[in-house]
Amino acid sequence: MPSELYINKEQYKQENASSQVMNSLFSFMVSMGINIALEDLQK
Repeated sequence: MPSELYINKEQYKQENASSQVMNSLFSFMVSMGINIALEDLQK
């Protein structure tokens, strides 16, 4: 029984880590888009 709990905990940690990666990637793309838009406005 405790081993099942451990597996679920590990799986949760992996899913959490991948969602954090996706979140940081998304925010990076958004900030890049904002930078490009600002550069276009300045031209």
